[in-house]
Amino acid sequence: MYIWGVLQGAALARVLGISRISVIEFGVAGGHGLITLEAIAESVEQRTDVAIDVFGFDTGVGLPKPVDYRDQPNKWFEGQLPMDKERLQAKLRRAKLYLGPVAETVPAWLAEHHEPVGFVSHDLDLYTSTQHALQLFGADYDRVLPRVITYFDDIFGHTYNDDCGERLAIGEYNEVNNDRKLRPIYGLRYFAPRICRDELWPDGMYWAHFFEHPMYNAQDKICMNVAMDIEGKVIWRRPDANWRREAGLDR
Repeated sequence: MYIWGVLQGAALARVLGISRISVIEFGVAGGHGLITLEAIAESVEQRTDVAIDVFGFDTGVGLPKPVDYRDQPNKWFEGQLPMDKERLQAKLRRAKLYLGPVAETVPAWLAEHHEPVGFVSHDLDLYTSTQHALQLFGADYDRVLPRVITYFDDIFGHTYNDDCGERLAIGEYNEVNNDRKLRPIYGLRYFAPRICRDELWPDGMYWAHFFEHPMYNAQDKICMNVAMDIEGKVIWRRPDANWRREAGLDR
């Protein structure tokens, strides 16, 4: 999910003429995911010529105490999933850690200058933490791409439901925002590489849509089908390319 998400974020940035983006992991825990995200960012940079800054958010001391049933204390408890901060920091090459309650660290991050967000992974487990992390998507439009690939980890199976945890935070975000929505990427497993078809992560991928973003309506594909003739021949070009002549429409 990190590979696919970062690639999509960088591809969108490239076609929109944006040369640098930010990618974020909420819920670093032991740090394996953040280290992996660093490596993926480096590889995607080489393939897309889009620079990528990596950030990780975590309390640094494990999960906070669940507030009520919405945080699903049947699954989570205070101090769960702790971090060895010194060991992790020694292994990080480029990612920057923001440690503390996300209710405080997200506003602090937004107060600084950072490149537009292109990919976010939410793995904070609790409803309250996820709700606070979604403050990120209340940012000014210059802080985000017009669409941001967003992965939610704790929404599958077990006792997850629409009235608790990350699913509740998603639902509440959509209720209070008219021009910003979190929507699943329907049928993604059929568009992802075949090796991923039986994996769980495609069902956790969402788009964060910012409908009034100044670039929301900009063409976001480098190449698309622009004509199909009577025999089914498809012509793939940029929309502004001279495709009409090849399609036999300029006569």
